[in-house]
Amino acid sequence: MEQNSKIYVAGHRGMIGTELIKRLRERGYNNLVYKPHSDLDLTRQADVEALFEEERPEYVIMNAGVMSNAVNISTNPAGIMMDNTAMISNVIGASVKYHAKKMLFVASGGCYPSDAEVEILPDGQRMVRETAVRPGRIDRESERYYVMPKLLGAELCETLRKAKLLKTVTVFPAHVYGDAYYYNDPQRMPVYPALVKRFCDAARDNTPEVVVWGTGKLRREFVNVRDVADAYILLLADDSAEGMYNIASGRMISIRELAERLKDETGYQGKIVFDSTKPEANEFAMMNSDKLRALGWEPKVTFEAGLKMSCDYYRKNYG
Repeated sequence: MEQNSKIYVAGHRGMIGTELIKRLRERGYNNLVYKPHSDLDLTRQADVEALFEEERPEYVIMNAGVMSNAVNISTNPAGIMMDNTAMISNVIGASVKYHAKKMLFVASGGCYPSDAEVEILPDGQRMVRETAVRPGRIDRESERYYVMPKLLGAELCETLRKAKLLKTVTVFPAHVYGDAYYYNDPQRMPVYPALVKRFCDAARDNTPEVVVWGTGKLRREFVNVRDVADAYILLLADDSAEGMYNIASGRMISIRELAERLKDETGYQGKIVFDSTKPEANEFAMMNSDKLRALGWEPKVTFEAGLKMSCDYYRKNYG
């Protein structure tokens, strides 16, 4: 991939997309194409093909999608599935039709089925490799509507790649965290930004206690958005890279540890209350990133440094 190569980024406004555009520009990739939803509806095939007809991107990053959350899962599960399926199909189809050189498709760590083959590490930790990605049992109801279209996209990319119709890379990020969340829309926030907001606000307002749902024992493998964006660029630019790649940090953090670290970082003086009557999500296995690391990628942002950056960003922009 040359610095003047035309790169289309679908999904440039979210946390990952914002960081990705920034880091592409820092590396001298300035021939970028991206459109807001108001100008381009990715669920409309004719609109997507019109963009590709006009721009003829050489490289495509499919990072767009409708995220699932507690509200839209209960109110519009079919809409989540239909919109994501349409967007994925349209962008991949246009990439084939207009002869893109390479496509990076962003799937999800949630694509690993509940009955995925796992390795048991000496410390008892479960770990999955890319070879375990396949259709299977999905016990996590909250993941189903988002994951199934992503699985379809991953399978489609692999089918096209093996048929030599489109060179593809499919990535499975762990739980990505960073700064630029929709902090003004709590219904769209997963656990990490929700707790950043809660502790920053509590420290500012001297709130006597912060309530955290669940026991705090649930663990997540967090990976910083800066490291994720670097991985995307590496995989797109490296001509030898194709197929499936996990993007993960190799470190599990419990919700209790996250809450305690946020208390320290924000200087909050009150009490943390874990409400075990509230539901907890299911714990995912760790994701093996040896395949990506073999290309020279390593996560550079420690969790402690990333947490500080998140809190600094929130305090600066949201008080």
